[in-house]
Amino acid sequence: MKTQRHRYLVFSPPFSGHLHPNLGLALHLSIENEVAVVSTPSAEKAIRAAGLRPIIALQTREDEVQAIANPGVRVKNYPYRLYKQLKANLGLMDDLQIETQSILSTEKPDAVIVDFTLPVAGLIAERRSIP
Repeated sequence: MKTQRHRYLVFSPPFSGHLHPNLGLALHLSIENEVAVVSTPSAEKAIRAAGLRPIIALQTREDEVQAIANPGVRVKNYPYRLYKQLKANLGLMDDLQIETQSILSTEKPDAVIVDFTLPVAGLIAERRSIP
């Protein structure tokens, strides 16, 4: 008996500490399901190299995304630097929200897996009753 294939979207930032574990999860899911990975342009090559389908988000905001992870100074536990990093991340969420709504409408996934750094994607899926 053939099992039903499900459609999954995996939302991940492009940074290796987030992207690579998410690609591992996506690869495992892709054995018996249809899986696409949503990330920024800089992750496209790694997603394709993993044999997965990329969906590119925040196309015009890549420099801002990269600046969050690489602000030019060590962030460590300096409250002001952490605040600036958080504020920059939140500044991307409006565009990510709009793009996520469009992606979910187009892709119609059965479920999404969302990295903790992209909470807006999970909230939008939840509002649409997508697990």
